Amino acid sequence: MSAVRPVGESARRVLRHEVRAVHGTSGAPVPVAAAFVDRPPRGWELRIASGGSVVLTGPDPGNPVAPVRLRLTVVDAAAAMHLEAPEAVIALDQGVVTHRFVPLPTILELVLVTAQGPSSGRTVAAHPTRDGGPGVPLPEQPDEPGCYRSAPTVWTEDFHRFEIRVDGNLLRRAFIDIGRRTTRIRLIDTTG
Repeated sequence: MSAVRPVGESARRVLRHEVRAVHGTSGAPVPVAAAFVDRPPRGWELRIASGGSVVLTGPDPGNPVAPVRLRLTVVDAAAAMHLEAPEAVIALDQGVVTHRFVPLPTILELVLVTAQGPSSGRTVAAHPTRDGGPGVPLPEQPDEPGCYRSAPTVWTEDFHRFEIRVDGNLLRRAFIDIGRRTTRIRLIDTTG
């Protein structure tokens, strides 16, 4: 979040904490409603900003004995149904607190074809683009030649943008569709 520009009454307020609510796969902001779990220290004020919550306090807010806690609730019902827990309680124990909402496990399905038909018998995996770490295997389905499917997986930000590799060769870069239980991709196999 960029610097807060005080206006009028807000000129006497200072930013104490900033909360960023993000999606665990895409890293995109998640719209939330926020509320203090217990009564906040005197003078503490909560304001909602785009993509997260902001806590503003007076010029001398003092230090509470224990961290103040917020309850974050995802306000988009469609997004909430794809998350492990659409509500979380977080402690305001740092100036900037980032909460990642963990998505439910989803499946990546790749249909691989050539001009002659299904591209069968290949070794297919999804690899993170950022660090080149270990990939997620997509075994070919025995009853569907050319159809490669992952086990249900919790895709992290490392896989938002990921590489599709066929027999170790990069075929394409793609994104997980965070709004679906299965991301389906159809590609022409140009690696062989």
